[in-house]
Amino acid sequence: MKKLRLLVQVGFVLFSAYLGLRHQIVGGGPSGAGPIDAFCPYGAFEALPILLIEGTFISKTAVSNLWILAALVAGLLVVGPVFCGWICPLGSLGEWLYGLRKRIAAVKLEPGKALARQLTWGRAVMFVLILFMSWRTKSIWFENIDPYKAIFHMNVESVAALSLILGFVAISLLVERAWCRWLCPLGIFNGFVGKLSLFKIRRNETSCIHCQACSRACPVRIPVAEVQAVSDDRCVGCQRCVEACPVKNTLQIQSSPSLGKRIMKPTMAGIVAVGLFIAIVGGAQATGFWKSNDTRSIAQISSTAELKGWMKWGEVVDRFKVDEAALAKELKLSPGYKRDATLKELGHKNGFETKDVGKAIEKLKKK
Repeated sequence: MKKLRLLVQVGFVLFSAYLGLRHQIVGGGPSGAGPIDAFCPYGAFEALPILLIEGTFISKTAVSNLWILAALVAGLLVVGPVFCGWICPLGSLGEWLYGLRKRIAAVKLEPGKALARQLTWGRAVMFVLILFMSWRTKSIWFENIDPYKAIFHMNVESVAALSLILGFVAISLLVERAWCRWLCPLGIFNGFVGKLSLFKIRRNETSCIHCQACSRACPVRIPVAEVQAVSDDRCVGCQRCVEACPVKNTLQIQSSPSLGKRIMKPTMAGIVAVGLFIAIVGGAQATGFWKSNDTRSIAQISSTAELKGWMKWGEVVDRFKVDEAALAKELKLSPGYKRDATLKELGHKNGFETKDVGKAIEKLKKK
């Protein structure tokens, strides 16, 4: 199982890097590629408030987010939070970083049990805060503090992004699965929905020798040896506890008694989760229901809040009928800029973000 899980993890990490790099190379917009934000299941939660109220997606989200969330939920309901332990690229990076540090220094750094448990509420705080701020700002507010975006955007564009990456690396080196356990907003959702899964890790009390091998193997410190079924919302579905059990048929992935106590091997649980994920996402793409990039033209946007980095400076100026010289002065554009340059290109050269263009246009309109 270890080799297969590692292979799957490497595959999803490399694919995520490819998605981010592809967006950097070809850009966004109707003829470009979707941003890395459009390939995150949590993006669906960020988009839902405005989607339900106004019927539109917020910037950098798309139908793809909903399909990825659907694929995630399908896996959760069948085999639990295996997505976290097998598919999530951020979780994989955190796991590898801690593994690397253990090879260099075997010291285990871990807060007390009570404190560690209380810290898990950080995920719930993040979940609610991000939903509220996404609704209030009508944007992916989380992208400013999201290590997944900072890492797989494949272009460190600010000191803040670099700080996020370094911060993620630091906590991952110090404490095993620190991000997953205490900060990941998607983790709290996965944990609670995973409680409803058809298959759970169950312990046979009769044959258990209470060696604690399963508890020691758990990367998020769940006391597996003390429960009959693992339904803890911290579980990441890595199946390491099952693999660590020295007594045959004592710790198994098993369905409920009402479903006949069917057994599923750890490897099969991973295959099922990954298979469902690929089948649903691939099916959406094959049937034409998938969309990850913005297909609207500049003429179809109605407000400056909808401006995107792929849009060209000259087209934006003409669309909103603003004084070009005044806008250039407001944004402190260097002389000799090109009208066919994208907002993202000009922003990189002149130190502003795409949203700053919208704010500057609105400011000039009020004068």
